[in-house]
Amino acid sequence: MSQLVVSPSGFEARLFDDRVVDHQFTATYTAADGTVTDVTGEVEWSLEDTRFGKFHGSRLTVMGGGAGPTHVIAKMKGGHVATAPMTVYVAGTRTLSAPDYAASLFDAASPAAGCAPTLAYPVDHTLVPANLGSLDVHWTDTKNDLFKVRVHNLYVDLTYFTSDSWLTVESDWSVFATSRAPITLEVVGMRSGAPTTKCTGAARYVDVTHEDARGAIYYWSTDWAQRAEGLGGQDIMRYDLGKPAIPPSPMFTDATRPATCVGCHALSRDGRRIALTMDGSSGRGAVIDLPTNRQLMRGGPEAPRWSSAVFNHDGTKLVAVQDGQMRLIRASGGDTITTLANTTGTIAGYPEFSPDGTKFVNVESTGTDDWAFGNASIVVRTFDNRANTFGAAHVVVPFDVDAGMQSYYPSWSPDGEWLAVTRSPNGNSYANPDATIWIVKADGSLPPIEMTTTAGVMDSWARWMPYANSAGDEPVYFLTFSSARPFGARIPEGGLPQIWAAPFYPSRAVAGSPSTGAAYRVPFQSIYASNHNAQWTTAVVTAQ
Repeated sequence: MSQLVVSPSGFEARLFDDRVVDHQFTATYTAADGTVTDVTGEVEWSLEDTRFGKFHGSRLTVMGGGAGPTHVIAKMKGGHVATAPMTVYVAGTRTLSAPDYAASLFDAASPAAGCAPTLAYPVDHTLVPANLGSLDVHWTDTKNDLFKVRVHNLYVDLTYFTSDSWLTVESDWSVFATSRAPITLEVVGMRSGAPTTKCTGAARYVDVTHEDARGAIYYWSTDWAQRAEGLGGQDIMRYDLGKPAIPPSPMFTDATRPATCVGCHALSRDGRRIALTMDGSSGRGAVIDLPTNRQLMRGGPEAPRWSSAVFNHDGTKLVAVQDGQMRLIRASGGDTITTLANTTGTIAGYPEFSPDGTKFVNVESTGTDDWAFGNASIVVRTFDNRANTFGAAHVVVPFDVDAGMQSYYPSWSPDGEWLAVTRSPNGNSYANPDATIWIVKADGSLPPIEMTTTAGVMDSWARWMPYANSAGDEPVYFLTFSSARPFGARIPEGGLPQIWAAPFYPSRAVAGSPSTGAAYRVPFQSIYASNHNAQWTTAVVTAQ
Protein backbone atom coordinates (compact mmCIF):
# COMPACT_ATOMS: atom_id res chain seq x y z
CA MET A 1 0.00 0.00 0.00
CA SER A 2 1.33 3.47 -0.90
CA GLN A 3 2.04 5.97 1.88
CA LEU A 4 3.12 9.60 2.31
CA VAL A 5 5.12 10.43 5.47
CA VAL A 6 6.13 13.79 6.95
CA SER A 7 9.29 14.16 9.05
CA PRO A 8 9.94 15.08 11.75
CA SER A 9 6.84 13.95 13.62
CA GLY A 10 6.34 15.53 17.03
CA PHE A 11 8.50 18.60 16.37
CA GLU A 12 8.60 21.07 19.29
CA ALA A 13 9.30 24.78 18.88
CA ARG A 14 10.14 26.87 21.95
CA LEU A 15 9.96 30.62 21.53
CA PHE A 16 11.02 33.25 24.05
CA ASP A 17 10.44 36.99 23.82
CA ASP A 18 9.16 36.97 20.26
CA ARG A 19 12.07 35.05 18.74
CA VAL A 20 11.41 33.17 15.49
CA VAL A 21 12.19 29.48 14.93
CA ASP A 22 12.87 28.02 11.47
CA HIS A 23 12.69 24.31 10.79
CA GLN A 24 13.05 22.10 7.73
CA PHE A 25 10.46 19.39 7.02
CA THR A 26 10.74 16.53 4.56
CA ALA A 27 8.20 14.27 2.88
CA THR A 28 8.78 10.76 1.54
CA TYR A 29 6.48 8.67 -0.60
CA THR A 30 6.48 4.88 -0.47
CA ALA A 31 4.88 3.38 -3.57
CA ALA A 32 2.89 0.14 -3.59
CA ASP A 33 5.97 -1.74 -4.84
CA GLY A 34 8.06 -0.50 -1.92
CA THR A 35 9.95 2.20 -3.82
CA VAL A 36 10.77 5.18 -1.54
CA THR A 37 11.01 8.66 -3.08
CA ASP A 38 11.84 12.01 -1.50
CA VAL A 39 8.95 14.28 -2.54
CA THR A 40 9.76 17.21 -0.24
CA GLY A 41 9.81 19.66 -3.11
CA GLU A 42 6.72 18.25 -4.79
CA VAL A 43 4.13 18.47 -2.02
CA GLU A 44 2.08 21.47 -0.88
CA TRP A 45 3.01 22.40 2.69
CA SER A 46 0.62 24.05 5.16
CA LEU A 47 -0.34 24.27 8.83
CA GLU A 48 -3.58 23.19 10.47
CA ASP A 49 -3.75 26.71 11.98
CA THR A 50 -1.97 29.49 10.10
CA ARG A 51 -1.51 31.51 13.30
CA PHE A 52 1.35 29.19 14.28
CA GLY A 53 3.62 30.10 11.39
CA LYS A 54 4.23 30.15 7.67
CA PHE A 55 5.85 27.78 5.19
CA HIS A 56 8.42 28.92 2.65
CA GLY A 57 8.63 25.85 0.50
CA SER A 58 9.34 23.05 2.99
CA ARG A 59 10.88 25.36 5.61
CA LEU A 60 8.53 26.42 8.40
CA THR A 61 8.93 29.72 10.21
CA VAL A 62 7.27 29.56 13.63
CA MET A 63 6.44 33.15 14.60
CA GLY A 64 4.71 32.86 17.98
CA GLY A 65 1.20 33.75 16.86
CA GLY A 66 -0.08 30.41 18.14
CA ALA A 67 0.84 27.99 20.91
CA GLY A 68 -0.02 24.44 21.84
CA PRO A 69 -0.53 21.38 19.63
CA THR A 70 -1.19 21.61 15.90
CA HIS A 71 -0.33 19.67 12.72
CA VAL A 72 1.92 20.08 9.71
CA ILE A 73 0.08 19.06 6.53
CA ALA A 74 1.61 17.82 3.27
CA LYS A 75 -0.57 17.36 0.17
CA MET A 76 0.69 15.44 -2.84
CA LYS A 77 -0.74 15.57 -6.33
CA GLY A 78 -2.96 12.57 -6.76
CA GLY A 79 -4.70 12.98 -3.41
CA HIS A 80 -2.17 11.65 -0.87
CA VAL A 81 -2.18 13.67 2.36
CA ALA A 82 0.05 13.25 5.40
CA THR A 83 0.13 15.08 8.71
CA ALA A 84 2.65 15.30 11.52
CA PRO A 85 1.93 16.65 15.01
CA MET A 86 3.92 19.54 16.33
CA THR A 87 3.77 21.62 19.52
CA VAL A 88 4.71 25.25 20.07
CA TYR A 89 5.64 26.70 23.45
CA VAL A 90 5.72 30.48 23.94
CA ALA A 91 7.28 32.34 26.88
CA GLY A 92 8.41 35.88 27.49
CA THR A 93 8.21 39.09 29.46
CA ARG A 94 6.39 42.32 28.71
CA THR A 95 7.33 45.57 30.47
CA LEU A 96 4.35 47.93 30.41
CA SER A 97 4.05 50.93 32.75
CA ALA A 98 7.07 49.86 34.82
CA PRO A 99 10.83 50.53 34.87
CA ASP A 100 12.93 48.49 32.46
CA TYR A 101 14.71 46.91 35.44
CA ALA A 102 11.46 45.76 37.14
CA ALA A 103 12.17 42.08 36.44
CA SER A 104 15.49 42.22 38.30
CA LEU A 105 13.81 43.85 41.31
CA PHE A 106 11.31 41.01 41.62
CA ASP A 107 14.02 38.38 41.08
CA ALA A 108 16.09 39.81 43.95
CA ALA A 109 13.23 40.48 46.42
CA SER A 110 12.40 38.11 49.28
CA PRO A 111 8.88 36.75 49.82
CA ALA A 112 6.84 38.45 52.54
CA ALA A 113 3.38 38.05 54.05
CA GLY A 114 0.50 40.44 54.62
CA CYS A 115 0.86 42.57 51.50
CA ALA A 116 -0.52 40.41 48.68
CA PRO A 117 -2.65 41.87 45.88
CA THR A 118 -6.19 40.51 45.56
CA LEU A 119 -7.46 39.58 42.11
CA ALA A 120 -10.70 41.46 41.39
CA TYR A 121 -11.44 40.25 37.84
CA PRO A 122 -12.10 37.73 36.39
CA VAL A 123 -13.94 35.48 38.85
CA ASP A 124 -12.18 32.18 39.56
CA HIS A 125 -12.84 29.49 36.91
CA THR A 126 -14.60 31.84 34.53
CA LEU A 127 -15.20 30.08 31.20
CA VAL A 128 -14.46 32.19 28.11
CA PRO A 129 -14.61 31.43 24.38
CA ALA A 130 -11.24 30.65 22.79
CA ASN A 131 -11.65 33.61 20.41
CA LEU A 132 -12.45 36.09 23.18
CA GLY A 133 -10.01 38.55 21.60
CA SER A 134 -8.53 39.86 24.86
CA LEU A 135 -8.59 39.16 28.59
CA ASP A 136 -8.57 41.78 31.34
CA VAL A 137 -6.85 41.02 34.65
CA HIS A 138 -7.62 43.41 37.54
CA TRP A 139 -6.51 43.46 41.17
CA THR A 140 -6.81 45.58 44.30
CA ASP A 141 -3.83 46.58 46.43
CA THR A 142 -3.35 49.39 48.94
CA LYS A 143 0.27 48.63 49.87
CA ASN A 144 2.14 48.12 46.59
CA ASP A 145 2.72 50.19 43.46
CA LEU A 146 4.69 47.81 41.23
CA PHE A 147 3.33 44.49 40.00
CA LYS A 148 4.44 41.32 38.28
CA VAL A 149 1.56 39.50 36.57
CA ARG A 150 2.15 35.96 35.34
CA VAL A 151 -0.39 34.54 32.85
CA HIS A 152 0.35 30.93 31.92
CA ASN A 153 -0.87 27.47 30.96
CA LEU A 154 0.68 24.23 29.63
CA TYR A 155 2.00 25.94 26.50
CA VAL A 156 2.26 29.65 27.29
CA ASP A 157 4.13 31.47 30.05
CA LEU A 158 4.02 35.27 29.83
CA THR A 159 4.96 37.75 32.55
CA TYR A 160 3.92 41.40 32.57
CA PHE A 161 5.39 44.22 34.69
CA THR A 162 3.20 47.23 35.39
CA SER A 163 2.50 49.98 37.92
CA ASP A 164 -1.24 49.96 37.09
CA SER A 165 -3.92 47.93 38.89
CA TRP A 166 -5.03 46.16 35.71
CA LEU A 167 -3.77 44.95 32.35
CA THR A 168 -5.30 43.66 29.13
CA VAL A 169 -3.85 40.58 27.44
CA GLU A 170 -4.70 41.53 23.86
CA SER A 171 -1.85 41.21 21.34
CA ASP A 172 -0.80 38.00 23.12
CA TRP A 173 -4.30 36.52 23.28
CA SER A 174 -3.91 34.41 20.13
CA VAL A 175 -1.37 32.13 21.82
CA PHE A 176 -3.86 31.39 24.61
CA ALA A 177 -6.70 31.06 22.09
CA THR A 178 -4.87 28.44 20.03
CA SER A 179 -3.62 26.49 23.04
CA ARG A 180 -7.18 26.13 24.41
CA ALA A 181 -5.84 25.14 27.81
CA PRO A 182 -6.89 26.46 31.25
CA ILE A 183 -5.06 29.66 32.21
CA THR A 184 -3.52 30.49 35.59
CA LEU A 185 -3.31 34.12 36.77
CA GLU A 186 -0.87 35.22 39.48
CA VAL A 187 -0.11 38.74 40.70
CA VAL A 188 2.93 39.69 42.81
CA GLY A 189 3.13 43.12 44.44
CA MET A 190 6.07 45.26 45.55
CA ARG A 191 6.61 48.76 46.93
CA SER A 192 8.98 50.50 44.54
CA GLY A 193 10.37 52.52 47.46
CA ALA A 194 11.23 49.34 49.39
CA PRO A 195 11.97 46.69 46.71
CA THR A 196 13.56 44.13 49.02
CA THR A 197 10.30 42.23 49.62
CA LYS A 198 7.42 41.04 47.47
CA CYS A 199 4.02 39.51 48.17
CA THR A 200 2.29 36.92 45.97
CA GLY A 201 -1.48 36.80 45.80
CA ALA A 202 -3.59 33.67 45.50
CA ALA A 203 -3.79 32.22 41.99
CA ARG A 204 -6.97 32.37 39.94
CA TYR A 205 -7.97 30.27 36.95
CA VAL A 206 -9.69 30.93 33.61
CA ASP A 207 -11.11 28.06 31.55
CA VAL A 208 -11.21 28.19 27.74
CA THR A 209 -13.70 26.53 25.38
CA HIS A 210 -12.60 23.96 22.80
CA GLU A 211 -14.19 25.84 19.89
CA ASP A 212 -14.45 29.46 18.86
CA ALA A 213 -17.72 31.24 19.55
CA ARG A 214 -19.55 32.18 16.36
CA GLY A 215 -22.04 34.83 15.43
CA ALA A 216 -22.48 38.59 15.36
CA ILE A 217 -23.83 40.93 18.00
CA TYR A 218 -25.83 44.13 17.46
CA TYR A 219 -26.42 46.33 20.50
CA TRP A 220 -27.74 49.77 21.37
CA SER A 221 -24.94 51.99 22.70
CA THR A 222 -24.86 55.45 24.21
CA ASP A 223 -21.32 56.82 24.57
CA TRP A 224 -21.59 59.51 27.20
CA ALA A 225 -18.13 60.95 26.50
CA GLN A 226 -19.05 61.53 22.85
CA ARG A 227 -22.44 62.97 23.76
CA ALA A 228 -20.79 65.43 26.16
CA GLU A 229 -18.69 66.70 23.25
CA GLY A 230 -21.70 67.01 20.97
CA LEU A 231 -20.64 64.08 18.78
CA GLY A 232 -23.91 62.16 18.89
CA GLY A 233 -22.72 59.04 20.65
CA GLN A 234 -25.89 56.97 20.10
CA ASP A 235 -25.83 54.05 17.69
CA ILE A 236 -26.65 50.44 17.02
CA MET A 237 -23.17 48.91 17.14
CA ARG A 238 -22.22 45.60 15.52
CA TYR A 239 -19.34 43.21 16.09
CA ASP A 240 -18.36 39.92 14.42
CA LEU A 241 -17.01 37.28 16.84
CA GLY A 242 -15.18 35.65 13.93
CA LYS A 243 -13.03 38.78 13.54
CA PRO A 244 -12.01 39.69 17.12
CA ALA A 245 -9.24 42.05 15.96
CA ILE A 246 -11.79 44.34 14.25
CA PRO A 247 -13.50 46.68 16.75
CA PRO A 248 -17.26 47.26 16.82
CA SER A 249 -18.59 49.71 14.26
CA PRO A 250 -21.79 51.76 14.00
CA MET A 251 -24.45 50.14 11.90
CA PHE A 252 -25.37 53.43 10.24
CA THR A 253 -23.04 55.96 8.65
CA ASP A 254 -23.60 59.69 9.06
CA ALA A 255 -25.38 59.68 5.69
CA THR A 256 -27.74 56.77 6.48
CA ARG A 257 -28.37 57.22 10.23
CA PRO A 258 -32.04 57.92 11.02
CA ALA A 259 -32.67 61.23 12.75
CA THR A 260 -34.83 59.59 15.42
CA CYS A 261 -34.24 56.94 18.09
CA VAL A 262 -33.77 53.43 16.65
CA GLY A 263 -33.02 51.60 19.89
CA CYS A 264 -35.91 49.12 19.67
CA HIS A 265 -34.28 46.93 17.03
CA ALA A 266 -34.45 43.26 16.03
CA LEU A 267 -32.34 41.28 13.55
CA SER A 268 -33.26 38.33 11.38
CA ARG A 269 -31.37 35.21 12.42
CA ASP A 270 -29.17 35.29 9.30
CA GLY A 271 -28.29 38.97 9.86
CA ARG A 272 -29.67 40.08 6.51
CA ARG A 273 -32.57 42.21 7.81
CA ILE A 274 -33.16 44.59 10.68
CA ALA A 275 -36.50 45.78 12.05
CA LEU A 276 -36.60 48.98 14.06
CA THR A 277 -38.86 51.77 15.20
CA MET A 278 -38.17 55.21 13.77
CA ASP A 279 -39.80 57.41 16.43
CA GLY A 280 -38.99 55.68 19.70
CA SER A 281 -41.42 53.31 21.38
CA SER A 282 -44.59 52.63 19.30
CA GLY A 283 -43.13 54.61 16.41
CA ARG A 284 -43.17 53.93 12.69
CA GLY A 285 -41.83 50.50 11.90
CA ALA A 286 -39.10 49.95 9.33
CA VAL A 287 -37.43 46.87 7.86
CA ILE A 288 -34.08 47.35 6.12
CA ASP A 289 -32.58 44.73 3.81
CA LEU A 290 -28.92 45.08 4.79
CA PRO A 291 -27.20 43.63 1.68
CA THR A 292 -28.97 46.21 -0.51
CA ASN A 293 -29.66 48.89 2.13
CA ARG A 294 -33.29 48.97 0.91
CA GLN A 295 -36.28 49.90 3.06
CA LEU A 296 -38.81 47.05 2.71
CA MET A 297 -41.67 48.44 4.77
CA ARG A 298 -44.07 50.96 3.29
CA GLY A 299 -43.59 54.44 4.68
CA GLY A 300 -45.60 57.56 5.35
CA PRO A 301 -48.92 57.49 7.24
CA GLU A 302 -49.51 53.89 6.06
CA ALA A 303 -46.39 52.59 7.80
CA PRO A 304 -47.04 49.93 10.45
CA ARG A 305 -46.24 51.00 14.01
CA TRP A 306 -44.94 48.88 16.85
CA SER A 307 -43.24 49.02 20.24
CA SER A 308 -41.39 45.74 19.62
CA ALA A 309 -41.12 43.26 16.77
CA VAL A 310 -39.36 40.01 15.91
CA PHE A 311 -38.61 38.13 12.67
CA ASN A 312 -39.65 34.55 12.06
CA HIS A 313 -36.88 32.00 11.46
CA ASP A 314 -36.34 32.87 7.76
CA GLY A 315 -36.84 36.64 8.01
CA THR A 316 -39.88 36.84 5.73
CA LYS A 317 -42.43 37.74 8.42
CA LEU A 318 -42.58 39.62 11.69
CA VAL A 319 -44.73 39.64 14.75
CA ALA A 320 -45.19 43.30 15.66
CA VAL A 321 -46.70 44.59 18.92
CA GLN A 322 -48.77 47.75 19.12
CA ASP A 323 -50.75 48.76 22.20
CA GLY A 324 -50.39 45.26 23.64
CA GLN A 325 -51.76 43.53 20.53
CA MET A 326 -49.63 41.20 18.37
CA ARG A 327 -49.97 40.93 14.58
CA LEU A 328 -48.16 38.65 12.14
CA ILE A 329 -47.13 40.87 9.22
CA ARG A 330 -45.09 40.52 6.04
CA ALA A 331 -41.53 41.83 6.23
CA SER A 332 -41.93 43.30 2.76
CA GLY A 333 -44.68 45.87 2.77
CA GLY A 334 -46.09 45.29 6.24
CA ASP A 335 -49.45 43.77 5.32
CA THR A 336 -51.18 42.05 8.25
CA ILE A 337 -51.47 38.26 7.86
CA THR A 338 -53.25 37.49 11.13
CA THR A 339 -53.86 38.91 14.58
CA LEU A 340 -52.93 36.87 17.66
CA ALA A 341 -55.43 36.53 20.47
CA ASN A 342 -54.26 37.53 23.94
CA THR A 343 -55.36 35.72 27.06
CA THR A 344 -58.44 37.54 28.37
CA GLY A 345 -57.51 40.53 30.50
CA THR A 346 -53.88 40.74 29.33
CA ILE A 347 -51.71 42.68 26.95
CA ALA A 348 -48.78 41.14 25.05
CA GLY A 349 -45.22 42.17 24.25
CA TYR A 350 -41.62 41.15 23.51
CA PRO A 351 -42.28 38.16 21.24
CA GLU A 352 -39.65 35.78 19.86
CA PHE A 353 -39.68 32.78 17.52
CA SER A 354 -37.65 29.64 18.26
CA PRO A 355 -34.60 29.11 15.98
CA ASP A 356 -36.41 26.40 13.97
CA GLY A 357 -39.53 28.56 13.64
CA THR A 358 -41.95 26.05 15.22
CA LYS A 359 -42.45 27.75 18.59
CA PHE A 360 -43.24 31.23 19.77
CA VAL A 361 -42.88 32.98 23.12
CA ASN A 362 -44.09 36.33 24.42
CA VAL A 363 -44.86 38.26 27.57
CA GLU A 364 -48.41 38.61 28.89
CA SER A 365 -49.19 41.27 31.44
CA THR A 366 -52.19 42.67 33.27
CA GLY A 367 -50.51 46.08 33.24
CA THR A 368 -51.17 48.86 30.75
CA ASP A 369 -47.82 49.27 28.98
CA ASP A 370 -46.47 46.78 26.42
CA TRP A 371 -42.78 47.70 26.86
CA ALA A 372 -42.55 48.45 30.59
CA PHE A 373 -44.62 45.65 32.09
CA GLY A 374 -46.31 44.89 35.37
CA ASN A 375 -47.62 41.52 36.62
CA ALA A 376 -45.79 39.88 33.70
CA SER A 377 -45.81 36.16 32.77
CA ILE A 378 -44.11 34.16 29.98
CA VAL A 379 -46.29 32.15 27.57
CA VAL A 380 -45.30 29.73 24.80
CA ARG A 381 -47.34 28.53 21.83
CA THR A 382 -46.69 26.57 18.63
CA PHE A 383 -46.40 28.17 15.19
CA ASP A 384 -47.06 26.74 11.73
CA ASN A 385 -45.07 28.89 9.32
CA ARG A 386 -46.80 27.51 6.22
CA ALA A 387 -50.34 27.97 7.52
CA ASN A 388 -49.50 31.14 9.52
CA THR A 389 -51.33 29.76 12.55
CA PHE A 390 -50.49 29.85 16.25
CA GLY A 391 -51.43 27.34 18.93
CA ALA A 392 -52.96 28.12 22.30
CA ALA A 393 -50.84 30.07 24.79
CA HIS A 394 -49.27 27.91 27.52
CA VAL A 395 -47.92 29.68 30.62
CA VAL A 396 -44.38 28.47 31.43
CA VAL A 397 -43.38 31.18 33.93
CA PRO A 398 -46.41 32.65 35.70
CA PHE A 399 -46.41 35.92 37.56
CA ASP A 400 -45.49 34.95 41.13
CA VAL A 401 -48.18 36.69 43.17
CA ASP A 402 -46.81 35.64 46.57
CA ALA A 403 -43.25 36.82 45.83
CA GLY A 404 -44.38 39.71 43.65
CA MET A 405 -41.97 38.46 40.95
CA GLN A 406 -42.61 39.08 37.26
CA SER A 407 -40.83 37.68 34.15
CA TYR A 408 -40.17 39.28 30.76
CA TYR A 409 -37.64 39.66 27.86
CA PRO A 410 -37.72 35.95 26.84
CA SER A 411 -35.06 34.49 24.51
CA TRP A 412 -34.76 31.00 22.96
CA SER A 413 -31.64 28.84 23.33
CA PRO A 414 -30.00 27.61 20.08
CA ASP A 415 -31.69 24.20 20.42
CA GLY A 416 -35.12 25.66 21.25
CA GLU A 417 -35.26 23.75 24.54
CA TRP A 418 -34.59 26.60 27.01
CA LEU A 419 -35.66 30.17 27.59
CA ALA A 420 -33.65 32.94 29.20
CA VAL A 421 -35.87 35.48 30.96
CA THR A 422 -35.38 38.59 33.03
CA ARG A 423 -37.18 38.60 36.38
CA SER A 424 -37.67 41.42 38.86
CA PRO A 425 -39.91 42.47 41.72
CA ASN A 426 -43.22 43.65 40.35
CA GLY A 427 -43.35 47.16 39.03
CA ASN A 428 -41.82 48.82 35.99
CA SER A 429 -39.86 46.14 34.12
CA TYR A 430 -37.80 48.63 32.10
CA ALA A 431 -34.31 49.18 33.62
CA ASN A 432 -35.39 47.66 36.94
CA PRO A 433 -32.30 47.86 39.21
CA ASP A 434 -33.18 44.58 40.96
CA ALA A 435 -33.62 42.54 37.77
CA THR A 436 -31.83 39.17 37.49
CA ILE A 437 -31.45 36.54 34.74
CA TRP A 438 -33.12 33.11 34.93
CA ILE A 439 -33.15 30.00 32.73
CA VAL A 440 -36.40 28.10 32.15
CA LYS A 441 -37.17 24.81 30.38
CA ALA A 442 -39.33 25.89 27.46
CA ASP A 443 -41.92 23.18 28.11
CA GLY A 444 -42.22 24.23 31.75
CA SER A 445 -40.99 20.84 33.02
CA LEU A 446 -38.31 22.33 35.31
CA PRO A 447 -38.52 25.24 37.75
CA PRO A 448 -36.67 28.45 36.81
CA ILE A 449 -32.90 28.39 37.42
CA GLU A 450 -31.35 31.60 38.68
CA MET A 451 -28.33 32.55 36.58
CA THR A 452 -27.34 35.91 38.04
CA THR A 453 -27.85 36.47 41.74
CA THR A 454 -26.71 40.03 42.42
CA ALA A 455 -29.68 42.35 42.87
CA GLY A 456 -29.21 46.07 42.38
CA VAL A 457 -27.01 45.89 39.25
CA MET A 458 -29.78 45.78 36.63
CA ASP A 459 -29.01 42.42 34.96
CA SER A 460 -31.39 42.44 32.02
CA TRP A 461 -31.97 41.78 28.27
CA ALA A 462 -30.50 38.27 28.24
CA ARG A 463 -29.90 36.84 24.75
CA TRP A 464 -28.31 33.54 23.67
CA MET A 465 -25.35 33.37 21.33
CA PRO A 466 -26.60 31.52 18.22
CA TYR A 467 -24.38 28.40 18.40
CA ALA A 468 -23.53 25.78 21.01
CA ASN A 469 -19.96 25.42 22.26
CA SER A 470 -18.23 22.86 24.46
CA ALA A 471 -16.18 22.75 27.63
CA GLY A 472 -14.49 19.37 27.92
CA ASP A 473 -16.99 16.83 26.64
CA GLU A 474 -20.17 18.67 27.60
CA PRO A 475 -22.14 21.21 25.59
CA VAL A 476 -22.35 24.78 26.79
CA TYR A 477 -24.42 27.76 25.65
CA PHE A 478 -23.38 31.36 26.27
CA LEU A 479 -25.79 34.18 27.03
CA THR A 480 -25.14 37.89 26.93
CA PHE A 481 -26.97 40.40 29.10
CA SER A 482 -26.76 44.04 30.07
CA SER A 483 -25.49 44.68 33.59
CA ALA A 484 -24.42 47.72 35.62
CA ARG A 485 -22.26 45.56 37.92
CA PRO A 486 -18.69 46.67 38.81
CA PHE A 487 -15.94 45.80 36.34
CA GLY A 488 -12.80 45.25 38.40
CA ALA A 489 -10.52 48.27 38.61
CA ARG A 490 -11.82 49.97 35.46
CA ILE A 491 -15.47 50.53 36.54
CA PRO A 492 -15.01 49.76 40.25
CA GLU A 493 -18.27 51.25 41.47
CA GLY A 494 -20.42 49.85 38.67
CA GLY A 495 -23.48 51.79 37.56
CA LEU A 496 -22.64 51.80 33.83
CA PRO A 497 -24.58 49.18 31.83
CA GLN A 498 -22.25 46.99 29.77
CA ILE A 499 -22.68 43.71 27.88
CA TRP A 500 -21.64 40.70 29.96
CA ALA A 501 -21.74 36.99 29.09
CA ALA A 502 -22.01 33.76 31.06
CA PRO A 503 -22.20 30.03 30.28
CA PHE A 504 -25.11 27.66 30.80
CA TYR A 505 -24.65 23.86 30.89
CA PRO A 506 -27.92 22.19 29.77
CA SER A 507 -26.95 18.63 30.75
CA ARG A 508 -26.22 19.78 34.31
CA ALA A 509 -29.57 21.56 34.50
CA VAL A 510 -31.42 18.39 33.45
CA ALA A 511 -29.50 16.43 36.09
CA GLY A 512 -30.41 18.96 38.79
CA SER A 513 -26.78 20.09 39.27
CA PRO A 514 -25.50 23.69 39.37
CA SER A 515 -25.67 24.67 35.72
CA THR A 516 -24.49 28.27 35.35
CA GLY A 517 -21.02 29.80 35.40
CA ALA A 518 -19.34 33.08 36.28
CA ALA A 519 -19.92 36.06 34.02
CA TYR A 520 -17.27 37.93 32.06
CA ARG A 521 -17.45 41.35 30.49
CA VAL A 522 -17.52 41.13 26.71
CA PRO A 523 -14.19 42.84 25.98
CA PHE A 524 -14.72 44.92 22.83
CA GLN A 525 -16.79 47.66 24.51
CA SER A 526 -15.91 51.20 25.44
CA ILE A 527 -15.87 51.72 29.21
CA TYR A 528 -17.60 55.07 28.59
CA ALA A 529 -20.68 53.62 26.91
CA SER A 530 -24.01 52.37 28.20
CA ASN A 531 -24.81 49.22 26.22
CA HIS A 532 -28.20 47.48 26.04
CA ASN A 533 -30.47 45.14 24.10
CA ALA A 534 -27.84 42.94 22.46
CA GLN A 535 -29.25 40.95 19.53
CA TRP A 536 -27.46 37.99 17.94
CA THR A 537 -27.25 36.83 14.33
CA THR A 538 -25.26 34.09 12.62
CA ALA A 539 -23.13 36.66 10.75
CA VAL A 540 -22.56 40.36 10.04
CA VAL A 541 -24.12 41.29 6.70
CA THR A 542 -23.31 44.64 5.12
CA ALA A 543 -24.36 46.42 1.93
CA GLN A 544 -22.66 45.13 -1.21
